[in-house]
Amino acid sequence: MDIFDKDLHSVQEARVLAEQAHEAKPVLAEYSQQQLDKAVYAMLSDVKGHIPELAAMSCEETGYGNVQDKIIKDTFICEALEDKLKGMVCVGILPDASETVNIHAMPGPFRVGVPAGVIAAFPPATSPVSTALFMTVIAVKAGNAIVFSPHPRAEGVIKRTLDILIMAGRKSGLPDGTVSYVNTVAKEGAAALMKHPYTDMIIVSGTPSLIRHAEDAGKPFIYGGGGNGP
Repeated sequence: MDIFDKDLHSVQEARVLAEQAHEAKPVLAEYSQQQLDKAVYAMLSDVKGHIPELAAMSCEETGYGNVQDKIIKDTFICEALEDKLKGMVCVGILPDASETVNIHAMPGPFRVGVPAGVIAAFPPATSPVSTALFMTVIAVKAGNAIVFSPHPRAEGVIKRTLDILIMAGRKSGLPDGTVSYVNTVAKEGAAALMKHPYTDMIIVSGTPSLIRHAEDAGKPFIYGGGGNGP
């Protein structure tokens, strides 16, 4: 008789994905801001055409919100990100410093943007599409690989959103492992992803029960609570 241990399978998936993201890390570190931006805008462009589908999936799966409001919010996120990130430099020599410092002359300090590395991401059930999209875009914009552990109440719509983003990124030249997600969702897999030695940073949104686990992992982490305050 076949016995499927969901917890162990989730842990194994988390380990494999962290390793694949770690392999993508040095490749991404060589990408210019222009190369990263190409992938970011391809992702935003591709997901726009799926917003009504994703909004309907989100409402049906989670029971939160209504389709029209989800469409408005997710469309706004796409448009706002396109506008806000345009011209922003996250990797390499940062323009606010290089404008005032001749980097070819000594002495003269200047700031350099360096990717964090591998990010473990935990989006909520309340705004699964917009949060997964936002987390992916800010990670790739800054040259990071990101591994998601979907919220169990919204795993279907989060996976669908990420599949669209992964395909767009792949077509734009991102290495395999840049964006991925744990397919077998379980608390043990989420904990394994946080604690994995290749995980460099943790981002949690709207799920306060994960804060203690993130703290226990001993990694830098960012938490955005309910309502996503500034």
